[in-house]
Amino acid sequence: MTIQRISLFVTLILSVTLLGCSGGVRVSGKVTYEDGSPLTVGTIIFDDGAANFRAVMHNDGSYALGVTKDAQKIPAGNYKVWFADTTTSEGNRAQRFTVYSRALADEYTSVGTTSLTANVAASGSQVFDFVVPPPKPKVTKEYVDGRLEVIE
Repeated sequence: MTIQRISLFVTLILSVTLLGCSGGVRVSGKVTYEDGSPLTVGTIIFDDGAANFRAVMHNDGSYALGVTKDAQKIPAGNYKVWFADTTTSEGNRAQRFTVYSRALADEYTSVGTTSLTANVAASGSQVFDFVVPPPKPKVTKEYVDGRLEVIE
């Protein structure tokens, strides 16, 4: 190989590598209830209608996309923000039932009903904090025999 071909090959490899690394930005933030306490369960989802990007909620209410080397970065665009896996459960073996509690109002658990949005810019790390109302109290008891008891 001549030096010109080697140079062209190295330039091509670097270009492909750099293009692969530039596919999105880092997004992070915190989700709290109106009283300031953090949302500590579930997954936050940024959804643009064609794809969605997810991050697990941490105990302090924080989340992050694209922060670690292997984490998914998010492309620029307008996103609806919603949450999944926000129902918690606790078993009571002695009384033979499981109690399920909601951490968020239903409005925020579907891309079709959420009012939360984020406009992600094309460059730089960005922070999106969200404040949500507490859920209406709703607890469901599911007994081992299949009966459901809803407590609102």
